[in-house]
Amino acid sequence: MADLIAKKSFLIPTFLSLILTQQAVASSVVYNSQKEKEPVCMWTDKHTVSINVDMPDPNSVSYHCKSADNDLGTHTGNWHWFFCEHAIMKTLFWCDFTWGSKKRSFEVFNSKTRLKICGKDCTWSVRTDGFYVKKGKQDVKMYDWQ
Repeated sequence: MADLIAKKSFLIPTFLSLILTQQAVASSVVYNSQKEKEPVCMWTDKHTVSINVDMPDPNSVSYHCKSADNDLGTHTGNWHWFFCEHAIMKTLFWCDFTWGSKKRSFEVFNSKTRLKICGKDCTWSVRTDGFYVKKGKQDVKMYDWQ
């Protein structure tokens, strides 16, 4: 009986560790929708962040997006990416935007605030007067250019 208890005491933490490790590895992989298939998330939700540049010249805005684990590079025009959320809800992506002499940096996805800001998927609209996030069917202004 003592052997059985010892085995269970070893197996349960080992199993949980494997689950968390698998998800941590999965969350560190970002899928560029223009090059790869969408991820299959085993233990948490798949999310999408979309950046829509709604300007007369969409290529006049450049933005560099990243997380602690992933540098997604600099982009212009519309772009989006997929990812699996970290198992302990610590996924965070932010972008630095530049339009001529104007700049702005902010979080485009944060596991801790996503439900309040944008829900499961975050769709951002970059406009001449600022940055909007889609909430349901409505665009809500969140930030001004600086």
